[in-house]
Amino acid sequence: MNRTMPPLMLAAAGLLLSTATPAAPVERYYDSARVVKVTPLYKRVEISRPKEYCWKERVEYREPERDSPVGAITGAIIGGVVGNQFGRGRGRDLMTAAGAVLGGAIGHDASRHRYYRHERRLARHCETQDEVAYEERLTGYRVKYRYKGHVFVTRMKHRPGRRLRIEVALRPVAQVRDRWRRHERPLEQWDD
Repeated sequence: MNRTMPPLMLAAAGLLLSTATPAAPVERYYDSARVVKVTPLYKRVEISRPKEYCWKERVEYREPERDSPVGAITGAIIGGVVGNQFGRGRGRDLMTAAGAVLGGAIGHDASRHRYYRHERRLARHCETQDEVAYEERLTGYRVKYRYKGHVFVTRMKHRPGRRLRIEVALRPVAQVRDRWRRHERPLEQWDD
């Protein structure tokens, strides 16, 4: 492998090194320019807020009536009468007592399962939903200003007054590149 540089590469490197010149210092000073036009810039923003929605609706309630002793008492009487019909002597007394106890239990169960109170009431229900809204928010200002016969455009966060303080940077023409700063260009170069 040949470790020497080809003559063409040596010539190109020499050409590049010979044209490089040290950067000239930039002269800066401050001046003021007249503001020609100020346009507010807005951005559409989506805002989500929780909102509670409530309504009333009829609801049916089924509640058992309070336990009443009427069913148990009626059942005990009927059971006692029926029990009294069976047996003799001391057996009759036992049958009457057993009939009264059994009749009371049956009467109590029958009265408890038979009576329910049906009622319709208004009940309040609520649920939370996100409500989406859009609003325009101010993001800054597009400012046109005139300086030495040229119109320039820039963006600012705050609204300027009638005059705008600017920084002017001077350097020799040979040092200026063909690029303008992105946020500050002559009006002719804005593509809007």
